Amino acid sequence: EGPLKNFYHRYRVLRSFASVLLDSYWLGINPKARLENQWVNIEPLMEICKAGKGAVLVSAHVGNWQTSLNVLDSLPVKMNLLAQPDQVEIEQYLGADRKGCPFEIIDSSDPFGGMIGATNALMRGELVNIMADRYLGGTSATVDFLGTPVRLPTAAYHLAATVGVPVIIFLTAKTGRDTFEVRVWKIMKPQNAARENRRAMLDRYALDFSQTLEKYVRNYPYQWYNFFDFWKQ
Repeated sequence: EGPLKNFYHRYRVLRSFASVLLDSYWLGINPKARLENQWVNIEPLMEICKAGKGAVLVSAHVGNWQTSLNVLDSLPVKMNLLAQPDQVEIEQYLGADRKGCPFEIIDSSDPFGGMIGATNALMRGELVNIMADRYLGGTSATVDFLGTPVRLPTAAYHLAATVGVPVIIFLTAKTGRDTFEVRVWKIMKPQNAARENRRAMLDRYALDFSQTLEKYVRNYPYQWYNFFDFWKQ
């Protein structure tokens, strides 16, 4: 494609991202602000929650992933977010006082990467949300994404296999001016493997996530917010 077409695509992505940021700020400063959400294929997740078994939710920097966390208080179990507590983006959509926060933050910057806190939460039957589309350190797998190799983190699948809980690919999309979709795209059940087979197991589930993210990007090409060379890692 030529430079004019590339400029058009960049404009569409930036415009979409600006809309998501405005939603985040609006929810953060206006206690009465609301967005309408539509749950899609949520029944399996609800069954897992009601059974009290716990699950790892893996998500990505797509759609309005920030504002969607505000609807998680409708789930029947506690939600935990594996992240650094001082992340600015978290404060933007929760508001300065953090009142009514629908989840608890597990500090991913501790010496164990938050894995001890995440394991304890899962063993209590709670949910742990982990962003699985950006490699920032730790274990990883190199898989194909849109025809080119990319490095993805695998901690979520290792954690789920160790504790014996499913992994749920949980992605959102902005569908209108004040509406968004919350969809369970896929449920995976990693099994603990012997050391010599562990790498293959982690690679398989990282590839499953990559293929699911590909489907999302093809459906919502301007709602994948990735402002760095995703393939050059």
